[in-house]
Amino acid sequence: MEKRAIYSAVARRMMSDLAVRRVQNGRILRRGRKRVELIAGEHRQIRLTGDTRCHSVGTDLRKTDFSWRATIAVTAEEEAYILDSGRERGANWHACVRVAQLALESSCSRLREHLLLGHRGRKRRSWEDEEPRPSVSRSSAQKTGVAETRDQRFAELDAQIARDAERLKQPKLPEPVRRMANVIRIQVRQYRSRSRFWRKEFEDQVGGYIFENRDADWYDDNLPIYRERLGLAEIEFDPDDRYLAALTLAFAELLTEGGSYRKERYDEAQHYFRLAIDRWRGASNSVPDIHRQVAIDLASAKLAAISQLCRER
Repeated sequence: MEKRAIYSAVARRMMSDLAVRRVQNGRILRRGRKRVELIAGEHRQIRLTGDTRCHSVGTDLRKTDFSWRATIAVTAEEEAYILDSGRERGANWHACVRVAQLALESSCSRLREHLLLGHRGRKRRSWEDEEPRPSVSRSSAQKTGVAETRDQRFAELDAQIARDAERLKQPKLPEPVRRMANVIRIQVRQYRSRSRFWRKEFEDQVGGYIFENRDADWYDDNLPIYRERLGLAEIEFDPDDRYLAALTLAFAELLTEGGSYRKERYDEAQHYFRLAIDRWRGASNSVPDIHRQVAIDLASAKLAAISQLCRER
């Protein structure tokens, strides 16, 4: 999967939802109310909850998680712009405009309302209320009796002015997009200034998307790494350790995932499923019986399915 497509998909995913503070019955917490509710006789903090994400209690986000989402989306679009253009200048504004367009196209009505709410118009500058200064024509300011010579560099300056004039004639951004892009740029700047881990949060989201949409190339690149980690765990942990049993089962399941490229790994997967069953049966007594039995049943069912597929080949 190309990086450009990954960054675009991450930005679109971030702009497809908005987490707000909801009480247990699903209603959104109104402004001015305390962020706690009574549950089972004790006061608990109301979390930021969306359709696809629920934030932890200790987050520093307030009413919504828009600043976090906008930071991830803008960073993704910045990386995509740098890949396309090969330069960093202008990446931030281009990314903010692109994220604003994604927000307007989003199916989440809460996200659009959050950005369009509370618009009070542009604030007038102090110099706009002042009277314009009288202009002096060139003929009146020119000294008489002085021979004027025109430098050749003025031709380059005239050409640059003409190019700038043509650029200004190009159609401007629609007002909602421009205004939303400014709001996004401000919130992203504020979030990056107060959060030291925004870059790591972005990398986690990209890594999560790649893992959820893993393809044949991902398996070829990462299966040796997981196999090496399992080997290190077998050296570090005791044979009856529950972590080693869980890691063995996870690696066996990883070998059976994917499409047509997984069939060549069936024989290896059968070995690790049998090994996982033995390790779960020999796990220490600290593991609840229900957990042990669920893991054994899962491994046995997948082992039977793979064995049937191997006999049919």
